[in-house]
Amino acid sequence: AQAALMFHPDGPTFWELARQGLSSTTRGYDLLAPKCDVTPFRTPDGILKISADYVYESLKPRLALDLCCGTGAMLEWLPSGSVGLDVSRGMLTAARRNAQDQSLVRASALQLPFLAVFDLVTCFSALGHFVPSEHAQLVAAVRSCLRPGGHFLFITGSMPSAASPGYWVARGFNAAMHVR
Repeated sequence: AQAALMFHPDGPTFWELARQGLSSTTRGYDLLAPKCDVTPFRTPDGILKISADYVYESLKPRLALDLCCGTGAMLEWLPSGSVGLDVSRGMLTAARRNAQDQSLVRASALQLPFLAVFDLVTCFSALGHFVPSEHAQLVAAVRSCLRPGGHFLFITGSMPSAASPGYWVARGFNAAMHVR
């Protein structure tokens, strides 16, 4: 069950989020992982379903990689035998509970341990984890693990209006990512 609330009763407290935000990226996600699925940081099920519908109707992959898979939300929608990759041990532990038929790999998205094996690479809302100077390296890493004719499905949101609280949360999150 997912909530759009910043502070869901089962989610992290303000202090837990502060500790997570002040930790290294990997440690921060290890701390957030047990409660991530009830935060607004998890990709909403509606976006996952629309993406999965597109993937199956248009791309028909046999094998996929979910890059920066987090708790494995998208892995549940990908073909059996697909792979979830994340740098956080905590997120991979959570993903094991959510996507039991998939393989999980701990590695950096900038240095993928695969060469031309996937029909599809998906990545949801992870662009904020990479500084702009790493974007070309990220795309090159994705390209290297795709089979000829493979596809990269990258989903990211737009910045909320500056008048909304979500804008300031997103700005704070991005600032923490860049400081780390």
